[in-house]
Amino acid sequence: MTEQRHISGQISQKVLSLRVLIPLLIVLIVLLMLVYVFGQQIQHEDDEVYSEYRAKQMEMAERLQANLERDMRMGFTERLQQSFSELSLRPEVLVALLADEQDRVIASSRLSLTGSNLMQAAQQFSAQPWLEALPTANAAKMTIQQTVYRERNAILVAAPVRLDAPGAALGHYKIGKLLIYTDVTAPLAAHRLYVRAQMQRLLISFTSLALLIGLLLHWTLTRRVVRLLHAAEHVGEGNLNVLTRIGGPDEIGRLGLAFDGMVRKMAQSSAQIRKLSLAVEQSPNSIIITDADGIIEYVNPHFCKVTEYAAEEVIGKSMRVHQSGQTPREVYEALWNTIKSGRVWRGELLNRSKHGRLYWEELCISPILDDRGGITHFLSEQIDITARKLAEEQIHLFEKVFANANEAILISDANNNILAVNPAFTEVTGYTPEEAIGKNPRIFASGLMDEDFYRNMWLALKTDGKWQGEVVDRRKDGEIYAEWLSISTLRDSAGKLTHYIALMSDISERKAAEERMAYLAQHDVLTGLPNRMVFQDRVQQAITYAGRQQTKVALLFMDLDRFKNVNDTLGHHVGDLLLQEVAQRILQCVRSSDTVSRQGGDEFVIMLPNLDDLGDIVQVVNKLIENVATPYELAGYTMHVTTSVGVSIYPQDGHDSETLLRNADTAMYQAKDAGRNRYRFFTQEMNNSIAKRVRLENMLRNALKNNELLLHYQPKVDLRSGEIVAVEALVRWQHPDDGLISPADFIPIAEETGMIVPLGEWVINEACRQTREWREMGLRDIVMAVNLSPLQFLARDLMWVIFAALTRNGLPGSALEFEITESAMMANPEKTTAMLQSMHELGARISIDDFGTGYSSLAHLKKFPIDVLKIDQSFVRDLSVDNDDAAIVKAVIGMAQSLSLNVIAEGVETTEQLRFLEELDCDEMQGYYFSKPLPADEFRKLMVSGRNLKRPPA
Repeated sequence: MTEQRHISGQISQKVLSLRVLIPLLIVLIVLLMLVYVFGQQIQHEDDEVYSEYRAKQMEMAERLQANLERDMRMGFTERLQQSFSELSLRPEVLVALLADEQDRVIASSRLSLTGSNLMQAAQQFSAQPWLEALPTANAAKMTIQQTVYRERNAILVAAPVRLDAPGAALGHYKIGKLLIYTDVTAPLAAHRLYVRAQMQRLLISFTSLALLIGLLLHWTLTRRVVRLLHAAEHVGEGNLNVLTRIGGPDEIGRLGLAFDGMVRKMAQSSAQIRKLSLAVEQSPNSIIITDADGIIEYVNPHFCKVTEYAAEEVIGKSMRVHQSGQTPREVYEALWNTIKSGRVWRGELLNRSKHGRLYWEELCISPILDDRGGITHFLSEQIDITARKLAEEQIHLFEKVFANANEAILISDANNNILAVNPAFTEVTGYTPEEAIGKNPRIFASGLMDEDFYRNMWLALKTDGKWQGEVVDRRKDGEIYAEWLSISTLRDSAGKLTHYIALMSDISERKAAEERMAYLAQHDVLTGLPNRMVFQDRVQQAITYAGRQQTKVALLFMDLDRFKNVNDTLGHHVGDLLLQEVAQRILQCVRSSDTVSRQGGDEFVIMLPNLDDLGDIVQVVNKLIENVATPYELAGYTMHVTTSVGVSIYPQDGHDSETLLRNADTAMYQAKDAGRNRYRFFTQEMNNSIAKRVRLENMLRNALKNNELLLHYQPKVDLRSGEIVAVEALVRWQHPDDGLISPADFIPIAEETGMIVPLGEWVINEACRQTREWREMGLRDIVMAVNLSPLQFLARDLMWVIFAALTRNGLPGSALEFEITESAMMANPEKTTAMLQSMHELGARISIDDFGTGYSSLAHLKKFPIDVLKIDQSFVRDLSVDNDDAAIVKAVIGMAQSLSLNVIAEGVETTEQLRFLEELDCDEMQGYYFSKPLPADEFRKLMVSGRNLKRPPA
């Protein structure tokens, strides 16, 4: 379309040049010639006007010069003005004046100028040339000078005039200046108006003649050219149904005939091209035309739709513009070699759209040859086969899913004859495809499902089109198995049933696992005993029954004594074997109607329902304690374990399972406190004790916040010098209402609740602060001993707390001594070694507290960086009367001396104890014999007094 418009434009330009431009050019030339002629005529007329007026002015100046000289010689000065007054009547004379030698105007056609200065007159008429002096030659010869000023349309005459008065001396002349200023504007305008009138008449005549000639040309020549032009314009716009129908022997006639023949041929070709264009433009496939180098010259709309590129974005670019980059280069090399050799290439390519979408196309690329067989272009037809490829991939995927599905898949026809099965079907049923295809699925029936089951199944398939449920079927080898069956119906577009699809999953193992999970949900994994949930349910049932029958229910809460030592020394595997054996021994001691449950760890609970005689409870408990205490032979070890038992009874000790269980637990702890390996019944006094304990725990949580804690200090005395060498910080609780609370009451609670860690941190900080204060007072540098609880000793940030307290108070590590129980050390020997080594590197002393009361390994003890062994006061108390205690103390002192350790005995209260320790060469002592624990001020006074240990008399 653009090319046709271009051709139409060219034709229009040619016609215009023929019809308009040539006449216009002729008219323009003629007009230019007329303008030139008229210009010359105006110039000539102007020259004639100037010549005429110059002659008149010269004549007038000569006459006036002579008259003025005559009047001056004769003394008729009064007649001077009269001569000028006559000049004022002439319209062309603008002004005339006579000036004497001093340039004073003595006569003028303008009376207003008479008597004025020549300069003033010149300024009034803007005539500066008036002021120019007469040339001497002109003055001498009395020559009149005439000057034309064309820019002002004026003529100036300057003539010398003798102004000699009568009787003037001979030989002396006064020369005045006569000036006549003539304005020829009006005559010039009149002549020019005449010339313009002549020119207008000539132009009107010429224009009329040109119009007449144009009309003649239009009717004879231009009219046919215009028809030809209009036809060309329509052809340029694509309308090939317009003919000029111009004929004749002249050039325009032959041109019209040739044009009409060309249009007929173009119409035939256009129809064919239009068909091809519509086919290409509306093609459902992408059409691309490139040059011989693969540069795109044309793309159809479908190409733009598929690739998302606009036509102008790809035209002029290589075919590579929409390549995906995922097709091997060898494919493109083979493609190019094929079409370059003049052959057609067919294949599939993965391409990429403008916005990154990948799509598959099937291509047919053909070379376009010229008349000589040379390749000029390539035509590429591309079919988008992405949907087909996806469908093929989906089919392939469905085939893989069908073949690799874990569930068995069966497809049958509308008559329920098997058409296809997958490999998983053979694994589940044992039937191969050859054995199953063509058969009815009834061959899998186990005979264990009734007719109602199958009737309901087919009814659901008929109404809902699907069914699923659990079925018991039979494998090929006769094995019965449970399966989860899901059946769906397939219908065609008309709604007619065509196929059944069944998915079968073998759930035999899942059913077994469910049964196992149900068992585990109600039983302890290790012992097989009922768990807490089942136990509480049975207790509640027993309580309900006992309430109706007026009987009793007893709960026995059992906890193995020192079971942790077994796990720590022999390992958890042996501990688990022991728990299993204990469970079996408990079951041997109870009735079948009783319930035994493991609550967790080494805790067991026994329910004795439907009791009338409480004496039966005592028999069962005694039997339990006795059986549990019998030695165990497990994993090559012989072990001795005892148990503590707490008993609560419905209804006096509680009316629900939780209360009874809690009270039995309380009674069990009372049994442990009483020495273990025994039982206790729950009492109200025991409940009151528990309530008191809870109240004490709540108050202790606020003690640190309210600054109710304080430290008392008990000295450690050297038995050889009698001097105080160290002091132990002992925490006290000063309650605002209850007064001083004993550490024996709140320390166990702090350890059980975990509050011992922040309490111990406070003790370390306060002990360091008090040590710094004493040292600033000038007291000698004694060592401050601080007790570390087992929980605090294993805390991760203990060393940071110690280091921060020392740094804050400017103390060295040697200012502290840490007392740690041997049971705390042996809880985790590896961690204990690392922790003690860190303390030792800090410079602090390390003391084993309550030595001899716990379970320790001498091999580990030897490796620990220990400085002091502290003999427990339970051995010192009866030292003078109990030979066993004396032997233990003597052995500890001897062992310490052999390991180069200091020994300190605590709890020294009598002279006999002191004398005995001195005889055993004990290093230090601590106890009431020297001083009880003292507040800080009293201990400071004790230090200032310099008091020494009093020696007992020999």
